Parts: sequence; structure tokens; C-alpha cells
Amino acid sequence: MPGQVPAGWHWLAGLFSFNFPPYLLLLTVLFPLIMGYSILRYHLVRTDLLFRQGVPYAILTIRFWAATPCWSRLTLIFGQAFQVTNPFFIGVLVFSWRWG
Repeated sequence: MPGQVPAGWHWLAGLFSFNFPPYLLLLTVLFPLIMGYSILRYHLVRTDLLFRQGVPYAILTIRFWAATPCWSRLTLIFGQAFQVTNPFFIGVLVFSWRWG
């Protein structure tokens, strides 16, 4: 390996000069399996809480992004009445998720 290192990169040859026993690779597989089992066994993730709080926020986000093009079309149709600087427009856009 030292003969294959480009000029100026001789410090890199030191990284490959040790013997790595292959059974240590077994630990890289066992550790995540053991940790995953213990998390699932003792309910450390609290997925019920994540779903209970995450699903409504996901629905609100999707509804907001779906309402934005509609408000943009209203701005094009009605002109000055539905400008982005209009406080009524901003209030209706922010609270439009309550109407559906």
C-alpha cells in the first residue's frame, strides 16, 4: 500500500497499516439490532404520540399548500382587493384550515 500512495499523501498510508480482525464487523451489525430491539421492547420511541401530533400538522400543511394557489388565482382575478399586503387576506389564508 505505501507504494500506491500519491506524492504528498504519505500520511494516508498510516491509516491502512493496521490489521483489522473481521469479527469486529459482527459488532457493527449486532449493536443496531440490540438497540432497535430494546427501543421496541420498552416503547422508548412513543410512536403513538408522534402520530397523534404529527398527522394533524401534516394535514394542515397539505391544506395550506393546496389553498395557496387558490388565493393566488383570486389575486389575479380580483386585483387590488386580494393583495398580499391586505390584512384580511393574510388572516383568511392563515385561518383557512379551520373552515374545512
